[in-house]
Amino acid sequence: MTISNSWQDVIQVTVIVSYCIHCYLLSTYLNLIHARVQQHSITLPDAIKEIGELSNLLKYLNNDLAPGLGPLLVLDSSLAISGLLFLFNGGNPLQMRMYIWDYISVGLTSLLWFSLFILPVSQIAKLTSSCKRIQEIGHLVRLRPFGYQDTLQDDLDSFLLFVTSLQMEVNIFRIPISTPILSFIVIIFIFGLSTWGLVSD
Repeated sequence: MTISNSWQDVIQVTVIVSYCIHCYLLSTYLNLIHARVQQHSITLPDAIKEIGELSNLLKYLNNDLAPGLGPLLVLDSSLAISGLLFLFNGGNPLQMRMYIWDYISVGLTSLLWFSLFILPVSQIAKLTSSCKRIQEIGHLVRLRPFGYQDTLQDDLDSFLLFVTSLQMEVNIFRIPISTPILSFIVIIFIFGLSTWGLVSD
């Protein structure tokens, strides 16, 4: 049983870390392209090509990695909430004798599950922000084409049309995740814990 649980934890951490690394790399690359376009150190056709490649990598993230992450987020949040509710209730339903170290252990374990939930969520928010910045860069280039004076008008229009028509969204359970949605989930989570604590008292 111990070996099985340990193996499950190793797989879970591996999936979460792999997802977070992908999010971080995509976000960093998108920010780099955004900076290069602003500094006029890349031609617009090359920018279109690189953004298109990143769009394909984002599809891989959503279609291949996200399905494995979704259930883990539900599991981690459930375990974290269960541990916190256990501490808020100040006891256990089995009425077993518990010492201070047992409560510390439950608290640290809940903190671990909560961290495994927050880490990918924060990376999702960061990647979502980077995707929005890339989608807005077309208007910046179109309104302030300094550095691209020699670029054909058709290329400027093509770049604007390309970036504004991009479908670059981070999905969990096929649901697009945005910063307002994440903020709403966190607020509901905190409100639920606070309400439960008041009721239990």
